[in-house]
Parts: sequence; structure tokens; C-alpha cells
Amino acid sequence: GTDVLFTPHNRNVAASAIAPGTKPMKAHEFARAERDLRRVRSYLADGQIDAAQASAESLNRAFPELAIGWFWRSLVHMAQNQMALAIGAAERAVQIDDQRAEVHSHLARCHLARGDGQLARQSAERALALAPDDAALLDGIGSVLAQVGESLRAHELHARAVAAAPENISMAMNLGQSLRQLGRDDEACKVFEQVVYRVPQHGHAHWAIAHSGSVRPDANHLERLDAARRDSRPGSIESAWLDFARFKEFDDLGLTNQAIAALLAANDTMRGRLRFSAAADVRLFELLELGAADVFGVASAQLARSGPGSAPVPIFVLGMPRSGTSLVERLLGNHPEVRLGGELQDFNVCIKRELGIDASTFIDERVVARLPEVDLKRIGEAYRERLQRRFGTGGYVTDKLPGNYAYVAAIAAALPEARIVHMVRDPMDNCFAIFKQMLGPVYPYAYDQEDLAGHYVRYARFMRRCESALPQRVFPLRYEHLVSVPALITRQLYRYCGLDWVDGAEQPAGNAKPVATARPVQVRDQIDARGIGAWESYAPHLVAMRTVLAGAGLVPREQAAEAILRN
Repeated sequence: GTDVLFTPHNRNVAASAIAPGTKPMKAHEFARAERDLRRVRSYLADGQIDAAQASAESLNRAFPELAIGWFWRSLVHMAQNQMALAIGAAERAVQIDDQRAEVHSHLARCHLARGDGQLARQSAERALALAPDDAALLDGIGSVLAQVGESLRAHELHARAVAAAPENISMAMNLGQSLRQLGRDDEACKVFEQVVYRVPQHGHAHWAIAHSGSVRPDANHLERLDAARRDSRPGSIESAWLDFARFKEFDDLGLTNQAIAALLAANDTMRGRLRFSAAADVRLFELLELGAADVFGVASAQLARSGPGSAPVPIFVLGMPRSGTSLVERLLGNHPEVRLGGELQDFNVCIKRELGIDASTFIDERVVARLPEVDLKRIGEAYRERLQRRFGTGGYVTDKLPGNYAYVAAIAAALPEARIVHMVRDPMDNCFAIFKQMLGPVYPYAYDQEDLAGHYVRYARFMRRCESALPQRVFPLRYEHLVSVPALITRQLYRYCGLDWVDGAEQPAGNAKPVATARPVQVRDQIDARGIGAWESYAPHLVAMRTVLAGAGLVPREQAAEAILRN
């Protein structure tokens, strides 16, 4: 046989990658292995996952030293969302033959899907060490590195991939997004424009262009957006992207009637594509409160100056999405001793590893129900080790995963030195900011007003409980106060974190570090009040949202009535 590894991008199946030292295949063995590989691929392509698994298992039994067989077994498990099994099969392939960049890259994606950015980064590095030149492989490795904070290296790989495969639209989109993360917005916009030129209905590219800066009556994209929307398939993800883009441009121009129509259509589409159970969400928060109550008593009431050993001090910036966590991370990043970690999954990974739970979702009932079993001291040690391995010793590292609010009590108990900054934003502003943004499937509650507001109510109640139990450990930072007096609030933030003041620290544009957020252009701007009260222009259409929040006492009922009268 030939020495070519069959990957999903390669139509030529070759049953090689035999472990060194094993005897060569006979002709009939090679023919069988090749036939079985084709069968696995065909079943996967047709969505017949069970049949693909059976064929892959048969191949592994017949040829246990065939690396490519374990590679495809891993792909089958990944399609089943069984990430621990997918990782095990990929690692078996690597043990047999560690000279395949494709397998290391795939293993990196498996680790990333499981939330382990550190192992994903290590596998991506091993893939790169083998000097791959295939465009799809370079693009895949770049995507992994982008998600673990290696923005500059990710951009270099995406640029190489596009140079090798200039007609590939997906690779062009990845290149554009990498440029946005680096703050090279004009270059990014040119890439997105090229995508739109080649694929006029490409909703994500249109959305990226709409969010590249404000539009004017004499400089907008509404005509082509409307044309692309008419040509898109109803209910498709492309139509949702396009409607969110149309909302953004209509909103920038103050055309509220057209804007709200586009926004409601976008959310209707996403709601139809995703499933969210309010009852399951209620149960999750009930379990969170029970688990936190068990931990409050063992959490140190005082903030430690530093942790044991030489690991960096973590600064957790958490809260609801679109609450201002990215902005606060930028302000902290103005300090020379603070490294930006971005949205790290490490604490979550440590919890799941301790419990032996394999879940692709960030948190679920299994994890929350068993939190009281966790050895929090061991969790703290494991987290510090991961932080030091990634960022080195000393100083501070931000951990800006909004959903870490679910682990506030555990973080406080496991890491006495951890700074915990809770971003708090006006409920209507926060909910509207979520409702008007395309956030994909990560937040399935985001596309229905009642589901969104109900989730916010449960989150707010839980965080009030945590702040009351841990008054010295959790620093609540109101977004509106930060916008009103940025220098004063930033000074308070620095003081809480134990950071010496740095002139200009209140300016988010003060550093050129990469940004990984839905609105990188806005996050790099000067702090302003654009988002405060933005919902009021659409008050008559947000009654369901306001009603739920008002019922929980988070929004004054008279505020809702006044907003309707004004509009």
C-alpha cells in the first residue's frame, strides 16, 4: 500500500499507517482494510452513525495496529458526541504512528470540544511540528489556536491556508475573523467583502461587515442585504445571520420599525432551530443554589494576597454574556503584570475531571448535583498547575468565561487568592444586548424573550445569594457606573485586584492585545454610553421580556409603562 493517511479531505483511501515493526499487509488484507474504511466513510457521510461504529469496530478488531482505523473510530465517536471515546481512539492512533499531523490536529479538536484548551494547544503544536502544508489542515490547526488565545499564530496559519486554497470560502472567513481579533478591522472587512462578492447570500460575512463599524445614510449595505435575504431559504441559518445584520444597519440608521422587524425574524429563526427547556433551567439553578450553600462555609472570607507556589493569581471576570466582561478584561490588560487569558475552560475542566464526567456542554445537572463531592483543595491545585503551565509564573491572568458565575462558590473555596469580578448590568439593557446579538447555539435561551428574561431572573437571584455569602470575595462592578466614571471605577477595580494604578488604565484602547468577542470594534473604542437604555427605542416590542423582569422585581413596573408611552 501507499503511505498516505486518509483524511476527510482526501478521496483516496489508503490502508497504511501501520505501526513501525509490524509486518506489511498481504494483498487480501489491504483490500479488506480499504473496503472497510470506505464503508465507515460512506456510513458517516449518510448519517448512519451506528453502522459506521460497527464497521469501525470490526476494522479495529481485524487490524488493531492500523492507525487510520483508530482515526476513523475517533471520527465516529466525535459524531456521536462521545468525546472521551473519541480522544481515546485518536490517542491510540497517535501511539501507533505519531508522524501524522492530521491525527494530532483531529485530537486537538477533540480536546477543544471537551473544553480542554491546554491539551488542544499541545496537540495542535505537535501537528505543526510535523510541518504540514495541506490547506485544510493548516486552517484546522489555526482554528484550534484561535480558540485557545494564540491569535497571531492562528492568523499566520489561516493566511497560509487561504494562499494555498484561495477559492475556499470557509478558510477566507476564518482569515477575516483572525484579522478582526488582531484589530486589523479594515483588512478583515476587505476579506469579508470578497466572500460576499463570491457568495452573495453568505450571511455570516454580511453580519461581520455590518459589525465592522457604524453605517451612514449614504454608506450602508441595506439594499444588498435585503436582496440576499429575499434569496435565502426561510428558516436557514443564513437567513438568521442576514436578519441580524439587517437589524444592526437599520438600528445604526435609527430606522427602528425596520430594525425590530428584522430582529424578531432573526430570533424566530434561531428559536426554531434550537431547543431550550425552561423547566430544566429552573432545576439547574435549584441544584446550583443547593451546591453553593454547602460550599459557602468552607470558602475563606478574606482574599489571600497570593496563592501557594508561584502560579499566577487568577482574576475571574464573570456574569451574563453581553454584560461588559470583555471591556473589563481590556481594562485589566492595561496593567503590565496582567496577561489576558480570555474565556478559559480550565476550572470547569478540573471539576469534570475530578468527577469523572464527560460532557461537551459547559455545565449540566450531573455536574451540579455532584459538586458537593469535589475535593476543592485538589481542584485549586490542578487549576493553578494548568494556569502556570500555560502562562508561566507570577503576575496575574484573567479568566473571562461569563458562565463561571455558576462556579463562584467553588472558585472562592478552591482558590483563596482568586479575584472574582462580577459584572452587573441593567437587566433590560443586558437582556436586550443578548437578544439583538447572534450568539449561535451556546446560549439557547437567548432567542425567546420570556426564556431569556427567566434565565436572567434565576441568574440574578443566584448571584445575589453568592455576593451576600461572600461579601469580601466577590467584587460587583456595575456597567453603568463604569461608563459614567471610568477612571474612578477602574481605580476601585485595580485596588480590589491588588494592582498598582497605571495612568490611562481606564482606556480600553490602551493595549493592542487580541480581542475574541462578538463586538471587537466596540470593545476597542473609548468607553461610552451607547448601550445604556438602547432597549427603550424598542420598548413596545419587548413587553414579554419586561413583564418577566418586572415580575421578579428587577425592573420597576412604572419604568416599563413610561418606556411604552415615550415610544
